[in-house]
Amino acid sequence: MKKTLILISVFLFLAFLTIGAFSSCSGSSSPAAVIPTVSQPAVSTVPPVTTTSAPAASPPKTTPPIVSSITAPAPSSTPSVIPSTTTTMAQTNTPSSSVPPTTSIPPGSIAASGQKIVIDLVAQNMAFDKSEIKVPAGAEVTINFTNKDTVGHNFAAYSDQSAKTPIFVGKIINGPATTTYTFTAPATPGSYLFHCVPHAAFMKGQLVVQ
Repeated sequence: MKKTLILISVFLFLAFLTIGAFSSCSGSSSPAAVIPTVSQPAVSTVPPVTTTSAPAASPPKTTPPIVSSITAPAPSSTPSVIPSTTTTMAQTNTPSSSVPPTTSIPPGSIAASGQKIVIDLVAQNMAFDKSEIKVPAGAEVTINFTNKDTVGHNFAAYSDQSAKTPIFVGKIINGPATTTYTFTAPATPGSYLFHCVPHAAFMKGQLVVQ
């Protein structure tokens, strides 16, 4: 491009010189030829941009999987024997203790001779809830005594109606309270007296031994 511009400029300069010489030969009165000024185009100093294409990426190489061959050991033809363990439990014979049964009987019932019997007796409103108690001869008698009044009551048994010879006399308790009396019934069957010592005149009943 630069060389072309230089050649054009030289050509024009030579042309103007030729025209000027021709004009001088034609006459001196002719006006001087006007040499036009040729402006050279600006030369670009920006270097051309070179575009470089990146090489296409090659596909990744695929490594085939390595398959290892494992040979399982051949099963043994000899069966394994697991020893069996036998545990023998020694039996222990515990001697059983003979305990006589305790029997709770309702009013008026009789337990067999030699047994322990339990009888519930309640004192309330200045009276016993039972007027007769039946027990076998020689039995061990337990009286669960409940006093629901605010005054003192107890249970006492006597050999006859005179109440002079006691068979058993329980402790007087102030109510409301509960206590337990235990005594042995007479060996001789018959009708005996029981009453409340502080209120013997009206709190009384029959202890029947059979």
